[in-house]
Amino acid sequence: MKKFFLLVSFVLVGLLIHAQSSTHLFFEGIPIEGSVEEFGKKLKEKGFTQVDETDSIKEFKFIGNVNPFGLCSVFLTPNPNIGDIAAVILSLPKADNSWIALSVAYTKAKDVLEQQYGKPFFTMDTFNSEEQPVTDAEKIKELKHGNCKYITVYTAVGGSMIVLTITYNENDGGQVVVIYGSNGLGELMSMAMNGEKEVSGFEGIPIEGTVEDFSKALLEKDFTQTGDNEFIGNWGNYGRCEIQLMTVPDTDQVMGYVMIFPKKDADWAELSATYFSIKELFRSSYGEPESCKETFELAKQPVTDADKLLAVNNDKCRYSTNFFFPEAGGVILSIVHVNDGNQISAFVTNRNFGKHFVDQMSHLKFMGIPIDGPLNLFVDELEDKGLREVPYFSQEGVTVMQGTFAGYRDCNIYVFHSDDKGKVKMVAVSFPSLDKWEHLSSNYFSIKEKLTKKYGEPYECVEEFQSAPRVIDDLMKMHFVETDRCKYSTKFYAPGGVIQLSITHIKVDYKDYCNVHLIYNDGVNSLLERDNSIDDL
Repeated sequence: MKKFFLLVSFVLVGLLIHAQSSTHLFFEGIPIEGSVEEFGKKLKEKGFTQVDETDSIKEFKFIGNVNPFGLCSVFLTPNPNIGDIAAVILSLPKADNSWIALSVAYTKAKDVLEQQYGKPFFTMDTFNSEEQPVTDAEKIKELKHGNCKYITVYTAVGGSMIVLTITYNENDGGQVVVIYGSNGLGELMSMAMNGEKEVSGFEGIPIEGTVEDFSKALLEKDFTQTGDNEFIGNWGNYGRCEIQLMTVPDTDQVMGYVMIFPKKDADWAELSATYFSIKELFRSSYGEPESCKETFELAKQPVTDADKLLAVNNDKCRYSTNFFFPEAGGVILSIVHVNDGNQISAFVTNRNFGKHFVDQMSHLKFMGIPIDGPLNLFVDELEDKGLREVPYFSQEGVTVMQGTFAGYRDCNIYVFHSDDKGKVKMVAVSFPSLDKWEHLSSNYFSIKEKLTKKYGEPYECVEEFQSAPRVIDDLMKMHFVETDRCKYSTKFYAPGGVIQLSITHIKVDYKDYCNVHLIYNDGVNSLLERDNSIDDL
């Protein structure tokens, strides 16, 4: 019994080591990190072709097959401040330039992304026009005018965002694009949720409570209501500004607002001066920004004010400053181009925005049970499925259970939970120990095949023996496992998190134990735990 207790202890340590996976979003199995050049090189290794063009992003465009969409254009967007890749933009194939073709591609992409990342965090499929267009020709017309607001946002592990939308440009017409972004917005959400104080407010009004209360306070400040949750009034020296309140969906609780400053169409000098003036105002309130991007998406940066204004009119201006701060909110200040002119906008959130973000993220499921909630309820549900708790082998923060899993008998199931609240955060499975490579690898590849059938192709797979000769027999392979030189690991995206399959080895009292392991790493809990650990620093 003592030996088995030691074995469980060593397995727990091994599981924790293997569970520390990257929180970067992946595209075609490539983590979205590092320089654009490095990412482009990895794309080429996967069969993508770099395309030379004369437009603003010629050196970052690639063509290649992306499963299951087919032949796609891929654009890499760099962060101009540090040179690293900020996002991957995927332009999907379409049958033709009709609205029907665009909507079919958009709907198909929705289904694919939902299978990969779960239910969307946010979706809006409408047109920003007084009357909704009816015919396909009318919809294409509104799309050309920038009034198509078909947007769906998904969240991935670590707080990264995937945005699906329909756009238009003169060269290619209507396009359905998927933007695989970094985890910056996720950082904003989580900081907003974990803060202890609310955002400083607007005109002395705390960004909290109900819309009715906030609206009443705005009216007392001489703002005029112009529509549902829409107001207009003077703000400082900036003149008549529009305010659009944002609420937590299906509630009347305020979670932020968008402030739209008066339009500055005629002069880049005036437009940029206003932007930098507001930026300094926010800097004095919130300190240095978390990130700042002030450039033009052109091969050659414009020099004259006239050229800069033209770039804004052509939607090539990328001026945006992001203030993420731990006082429970965030501010994104931007220069934007809309159909009826150029303007500066500020997007301000409170902790309700972060809470809604986390609430909308689906939890990864283990045996059909969401990896969330109190430990006792989670254990009860697993016992209903035939597993049994083994209290003797459980340790602080980990509850051990045993039983049949996925058709394999005598598996050990490790339920990781927070020590203070008993909240479930991760689950791992250790399959029975085997001493022959034939049986060990058979289990590994059989489980891998089942996971692929359920979740699709893995985003990361390493199957090799380190420092091994080209040809080795099964006996030698087992020796490599027992000397920790077997690197068999496959990772899958699943709705709500990541599943990792691996072959592992531990030694207890001079005896080798070689197992196939599964780790179910819930995305929401990983995000929250990461932020809690940052708070400790």
